[in-house]
Amino acid sequence: MKIVLVNLPWKKGGNWGVRAGSRWPHIKTVQEESYLPFPFFLAYAAALLKRESFQVRLIDAIADKLSVPAFHTIVEQEKPDLLVVETSTPSLINDLEVLRGLSGDISIALCGPDANIREAGFLKKNVFIDYVFAGEYELTLLELARALCENKPLQDITGLIYRDREGIRTNPGRSMIADLDTLPWPLREGLPMGKYNDTPGGIPSPSAQMWASRGCPYQCLFCLWPQLMYQKGRYRVRSVRDVVDEMEHLVTRGGVKSIYFDDDTFNIGKLRMLEFAREIKARKLDIPWAVMARADLMDEQVLVSLREAGLCAVKYGVESAEQSLVDNINKNMQLERVERIIKFTNSLGIKTHLTFTFGLPGETWESIKKTIEFAVRMDPDSVQFSITTAFPGTQYFRNLEEKGYILSHDLADYDGNSKGVLRTDSLGPRDLEKAKRIADKAFRMHVLRTRHNRMQLRDYIGKAWKKFVNSRRVFFSQLALLIDSKLSFTITNLAKTGDLLKSKGVGQTYIRIKHNYKAILGVCNGSYAFKGPQCVQIDLTSKCNNNCIGCWCNSPLLGDKVYKGIRKYQTLPTELVKGFIDDLAGMGTREIYFSGGGEPFMHSNILDILEYARLRELDCTVHTNFTLVNEKVVRRLIDLGVSNLTVSVWAGSPETYVATHPNKNEPDYHRIHDMLCMLNSLKKNSKPYVKIYNVILNVNYGELERMVEFARGTGSDAVEFTVIDTIPDATDKLLLSGKERDAALEQCGKIRARDNGVQVVNLEHFMRRLSDLGSDCAQYDSSIIETMPCYIGWLFARIMPDGDVNSCLKSHRIPVGNLYESSFRQIWNSGRQRHFRRMTLQAKKSDPFFALIGNDPDCKIGCYKGCDDIGRNLHMHNLISSLSPFERGLLKAVSKIKKI
Repeated sequence: MKIVLVNLPWKKGGNWGVRAGSRWPHIKTVQEESYLPFPFFLAYAAALLKRESFQVRLIDAIADKLSVPAFHTIVEQEKPDLLVVETSTPSLINDLEVLRGLSGDISIALCGPDANIREAGFLKKNVFIDYVFAGEYELTLLELARALCENKPLQDITGLIYRDREGIRTNPGRSMIADLDTLPWPLREGLPMGKYNDTPGGIPSPSAQMWASRGCPYQCLFCLWPQLMYQKGRYRVRSVRDVVDEMEHLVTRGGVKSIYFDDDTFNIGKLRMLEFAREIKARKLDIPWAVMARADLMDEQVLVSLREAGLCAVKYGVESAEQSLVDNINKNMQLERVERIIKFTNSLGIKTHLTFTFGLPGETWESIKKTIEFAVRMDPDSVQFSITTAFPGTQYFRNLEEKGYILSHDLADYDGNSKGVLRTDSLGPRDLEKAKRIADKAFRMHVLRTRHNRMQLRDYIGKAWKKFVNSRRVFFSQLALLIDSKLSFTITNLAKTGDLLKSKGVGQTYIRIKHNYKAILGVCNGSYAFKGPQCVQIDLTSKCNNNCIGCWCNSPLLGDKVYKGIRKYQTLPTELVKGFIDDLAGMGTREIYFSGGGEPFMHSNILDILEYARLRELDCTVHTNFTLVNEKVVRRLIDLGVSNLTVSVWAGSPETYVATHPNKNEPDYHRIHDMLCMLNSLKKNSKPYVKIYNVILNVNYGELERMVEFARGTGSDAVEFTVIDTIPDATDKLLLSGKERDAALEQCGKIRARDNGVQVVNLEHFMRRLSDLGSDCAQYDSSIIETMPCYIGWLFARIMPDGDVNSCLKSHRIPVGNLYESSFRQIWNSGRQRHFRRMTLQAKKSDPFFALIGNDPDCKIGCYKGCDDIGRNLHMHNLISSLSPFERGLLKAVSKIKKI
């Protein structure tokens, strides 16, 4: 059976269109002449058919710039048994006219991101079309091809709409492909690969476009592909190894010089991003690459790691600079964070391409002006302004249609480039078209103005460099002065505009360390800290209304070791906490984590404390059992803008909740469920980010999948599993056996292989711990702790309910000070704190010092029992390890001068 897959010719007024592979099908402008996306779905489908021994040809008439007659000639010569055509809304009328012109009896299947072809009346009206594929179509096409070859009925092929003797049949929808690694890499042989061009930031050509994932868990009203090509909210990823294998193949055998990842949202999953960066660096795959990403999902650690692995450019979808408009489309994105991340991206020398659209619900001339000003202020390498297009089949189209705000039903108008098809409450389509013209002109003028300024900057940098190299002493002193007084203007622009310092290592050093330089300087110093901790955990109280069975403070299994007497009721005074928060805000700390052995909501003034911390512009996370939270508290948490809530449940069913919380009952479980549903339905701007937290032990290990379902069912953002930290002769009875760990790992594999509708945080980290050779004795991190020093003394602190200050989460047996005796500023660089830093940085893990870490006095290396700071340590270790000997020596010298 011969199957021909095609991206049809589409040309209007001398300009070619883009269709297959584009989330924004449209007729290109003159400025876009060189832009051409790769036809991913067609190429994946062709590769799958070829693997299954079908005779296949893939024709991209747009890439080859085939005229309609030339295309007709090729098809008539091929004489395919089945012609598969990917269409789109703005090109549909053109595509049908092209197909009507074909001679001969050819079976034709239509597919692609268009809702019109899925209507039952479509096949009735267009009798020359035989089949329609709804959504992701590779497997639907494969099953149809097999059925046609074997002359089998078609009623069981999901995702297929077809015609038989009795009329039009619409089969049930097809489930998404669960494991993307089962698909072959897309077919590129036979295509004009040199013509596919999407090179943000000017990454070198020839460049190849790739997918590392499919779908998007976010639910923007107007976004086309997640609503039409995928099941809403579904997100799946390829394995990191398979992605990098394809990259390596394209470089070594395809001759490409760069890669662009055109995923719907590339950067979902922090650990996955860090693993991706490590895999590229491990293979020494030295190639520049770029991605389509969400700015709010990036953070400094991820960006630095990706930059070191070759990330050169990134596309960020901002849409609007008016927060209310972003909220109106359900984008769940905080613009304050977006602005910070864009600036940080630029500071690393990563070029940015920002996209905006005019015509979102609530759009006004004032919001348009604000968006244009934002785009200019961010100074991206490039920018895209479009006219919002509500495509049929999207939620935005349905909303506008109900209001009578869809003003054109001419499908050719739905390209978002030059024509508006909708209105908002304040603006009509001509206003939106005018807005795009004004925005394009404003950014062009910005580029022209800044070009002269950049030339002046390069002259200034050259003169500054000559002064720096006059003498070694002056060089070190001036560099130290730059760091100390935060005069980063010169070096930041070195990173952005040139490589003048890279020959000596200084420029590249600054790119990597800019936003962590004070912490790195402290590490290079060996004991001194030049800024406060990044994150501080405050145990407001040791009081708790739960007796979780695995708790190291209140478990009924602890016997005489359980917290009692004054130890059980210790609470930090509100004023002491507020004074401590003032210290943290002044020392550069960014996050406070309210948690500990007690329940934070047992502190009578927790809401006032949270409000005070938010006034000092600190991000706040609360780790809670959630049993004391009512509707009033829910609304207050939302109003305060609390960043994160981590909710300990430990169960996926009422029965297991009771088994893991002996003093609770099943109605408590249902109440937690209902309060979470309320919170997640009321929260604004995606705050707070709600994570369901489950400590896994032999009582609940069989419910991992049900725990994921609990998180999804409550509308929560994420779920996390962690292993139990046991205490000898007490909670070690709850330790998982080998078979139980295997059963848990099997569930993890199922969870990883499917779209869960909720983010599963640190799943790979949890699986690694289950697989550790020391897990039989609850030493889960023995395989990784030895591979690096510990830097936590510069990054973190924990405040206990009795005022003790600890340098890591598990170092409560070696406090470095007490807030009742000294201020935190004094403690932070005290003799005991500096001794702790020297030991964790330099001492061997066999030193008796490490037997004092953790809750198990019998464990010689307490860190092995489950280090809670591995993520922070890995980030710092990667930064330090990336420094050359020259750079380390340079920073060590700077740290000495700076301290003096």
